[in-house]
Amino acid sequence: MHVGWVAHQRLGDACLDMEEAGRDKEDVVHRYETVRAAMHLALGSILTVFGYRTVTKGVGFGHTVLPDS
Repeated sequence: MHVGWVAHQRLGDACLDMEEAGRDKEDVVHRYETVRAAMHLALGSILTVFGYRTVTKGVGFGHTVLPDS
């Protein structure tokens, strides 16, 4: 199983616009990264409680979910 959460499209688009413009220090970029990290931490915590473990993908975003054995 593969699980990933994404931030709202407007936030993602704004972040991408700033990064493409070379303005990766803008507040919207930090906000996007913070939201993404918090969402992944929450998802991992929830899945751990239900007996799964998560492994961060090597490429891209999201986590691979495995039964805890």
